[in-house]
Amino acid sequence: MPGTTLENHAKEIIQKTGFIVDSTLQFATTYDGSPRSLVYGGVYKGQPAVFKIYNKTGRQLVRQPENALEFASGNASSRMHVPELFAYEVESSESGWMIMERVPETAQMFTSPLNDRQRQEFLQAFFEYRSHMSLMSPWPIGKIDKRYIKDGGSISGAEFHALRITSWKKMAEAADAEYVQQGKDALLTEVLQEDIQTALGMIETAFANQPLYWCHGHFKPNEIHINSATGNFWITDFGHMALFPRGYEFAFMIWADVLMEFGGEHVNITAIAHHEDPSQQRIQAQAEHGIISYAAYRQRVIDWISAYNTEVTRFMDESEQVSVTPDVRQALVLEKGIQMAALLERILGSLYADTIARVEVPYEQKQERVALFQQLLHEIVNDTLFDL
Repeated sequence: MPGTTLENHAKEIIQKTGFIVDSTLQFATTYDGSPRSLVYGGVYKGQPAVFKIYNKTGRQLVRQPENALEFASGNASSRMHVPELFAYEVESSESGWMIMERVPETAQMFTSPLNDRQRQEFLQAFFEYRSHMSLMSPWPIGKIDKRYIKDGGSISGAEFHALRITSWKKMAEAADAEYVQQGKDALLTEVLQEDIQTALGMIETAFANQPLYWCHGHFKPNEIHINSATGNFWITDFGHMALFPRGYEFAFMIWADVLMEFGGEHVNITAIAHHEDPSQQRIQAQAEHGIISYAAYRQRVIDWISAYNTEVTRFMDESEQVSVTPDVRQALVLEKGIQMAALLERILGSLYADTIARVEVPYEQKQERVALFQQLLHEIVNDTLFDL
């Protein structure tokens, strides 16, 4: 990573702004392994701060600083906090930088895998955020990613998922074809493809008439901090805010904490390392500890679904005393069909984009992960996930 164009540009901005670096906090890459964002910890004008530079996000429109400002300005929560933005520049529709307040040391970042208590607290943070963020985009139609707009409005949830899955599928098929050319077994077997086709039908049916909501887009453990003494939360990373289908955030949280968790070592695609390759650190750890059993993997998914349903019921009961709109209730209280279809979308994303297409994951470990995804996929499409 050192010496990349992104890092060199970051050095120029750091020198210009007077930001003093004391640590490297995050280095994130795209699917092909190229740099996507870089985060430094340090001091800005005498205050603890964080510097973030981003580029090549893959999105047509990214306004990270404006999204942070917009969320902060409309956030009426006394428990959910947003770091103050000290300085920023939007350089293009895909690039920019910002310097923001550092989350206080009294607040600890959630770390996967979450235990029962942590998952409950994390879900409380989610409902706190969701009840104070509008479901409607703050930006006019003309300033929203055009891929998700049709006839002056947003596309359906089914169209949204189809666009993304099709793109991921092409990447995975190209990678799989290379393995076959090398004389290796295809990862996308005929049996797996049959279940995938069933899953695609279920996703299309479930989301055919589902709306898109304005979401944080990356609500996962390492983006949320908690001060356990006060019960207050901090939310970070507004680079993924966009329109997403109803149920997406439910499944995304499970994706972050379970689907990409193998053998006790969390495979954090945007993990942080001090100029080391985070994916290789996780891969090595996985090799040392072995992959999680399917029974344990499956149970963690079931536990997450159960915890979500318990906490959303509790939240709705408590919210009788406050103004939670019917639209918010509809967005959060999810019927089983939507939950399962949303999970299928995340499984396909994990299978195609986060595993088969990932250049840094060795073939043998891809085989192990694909086996987990295939079993989970098969149970969901056959409605046996909750069978004893």
